[in-house]
Amino acid sequence: MLSIKSKNIISARLKRRRLFDIALHTSSFISILILGSFLLLIGANLVHGIYNSLYFSELLIKVDEKNLENDLNNKNYIKIINDGLKIIHNNHCHKVDSNLLFNYSAVVNLRNNPNQIMQNKNLWIPTGVKVDSYFKKQSTLLNDKNIINCIDNLKKNNLIRNNFNLNPLKNPDSRIANIAGITSSLCGSLITILIAMIPSVIIGVLTGIFLEKFMPKGKIATFVSILINNLASTPSIIYAVFGLSVYINIFNLPRSAPITGGLTLATMALPIIIIHTRQALNYIPKAITNAALSLGASKIQTVFHHVVPCAIPYIANGVILAMARILGESAPLLLIGMSAFISDIPHSIYSPATVIPLQIYIWNNNPDYYFHNLASIAIAALFIIILLLNMVANHIKKIFKTK
Repeated sequence: MLSIKSKNIISARLKRRRLFDIALHTSSFISILILGSFLLLIGANLVHGIYNSLYFSELLIKVDEKNLENDLNNKNYIKIINDGLKIIHNNHCHKVDSNLLFNYSAVVNLRNNPNQIMQNKNLWIPTGVKVDSYFKKQSTLLNDKNIINCIDNLKKNNLIRNNFNLNPLKNPDSRIANIAGITSSLCGSLITILIAMIPSVIIGVLTGIFLEKFMPKGKIATFVSILINNLASTPSIIYAVFGLSVYINIFNLPRSAPITGGLTLATMALPIIIIHTRQALNYIPKAITNAALSLGASKIQTVFHHVVPCAIPYIANGVILAMARILGESAPLLLIGMSAFISDIPHSIYSPATVIPLQIYIWNNNPDYYFHNLASIAIAALFIIILLLNMVANHIKKIFKTK
């Protein structure tokens, strides 16, 4: 039988344990709630930006048919638009400067497709920043009552609408936000990652196999392991300086080219792949090595015929995760010139190019809020690519595990 004192001690301990469990569960729930709130806030902001970039407001103008043919022959597109805006200005927006009603991309669209105006003698043109911000309920950018009244009149007369815009998904970058897109930066990212993958995978995997299975254990091996671990945790800007000093200044590779960016990122990915390869080889049971050696296989045959095939899913998983990490890096590419304005899709590994992270950086630094919305599209594209890479890694792991 327990004494009263022992029962009180046990009861107090059980009470403290229950309080600790309650505190642990509560703190975990609060942490998950805070994390979920941040993710929800980021997701909502991203969806809002994507919606505003995929939809833009358009203004309907009537073309002056008397001078239309002459203006088209003279390629005087700005006069065609101004003549149509005069009617809108006089009837609905007489207190507003007509230059605020349209975006310059209207001139570019008309120049690229002048036949559109010959079909119905009417033309839908993209509106200006202030008009578009109010029409999309972003009225914090708008405090001019004359413009607000003008837009209300246009809405009553069905002269303004919201139109779906595929330009962000199919066009390269441009200095005009309405016709800018992520095509050039997306192609640049894919080419750069492919270039980075080839040398980093070959050198990284073979180096990891040598260090783990063939290099004699000792002080040198320990020093090399410490050095590789330090390289894996080195700030990415150091790799940018290395790429600038070695690949550009010594090997004379062109600035802002996928070959230079790919080799810089490959240098950054090397220690990560080496570490993942060594860890993957350690996951394989020693019994496989001992069984192969006992049957007369050499050390090289044991490693490459038995150990490495078993470690392939783990190695592939590490390689893809390393690629996913360097895909979102911007600092290593900043110093080698890949932050320049590039409006063309790269046609070779030596052509000027940019990548999605730097495209996001460029667009967010632009004072035009149109470009801020376009950055949301680029962020979503980056998320999707990284998600696909992680799904491929898990799928490869499952395939080899079933085998």
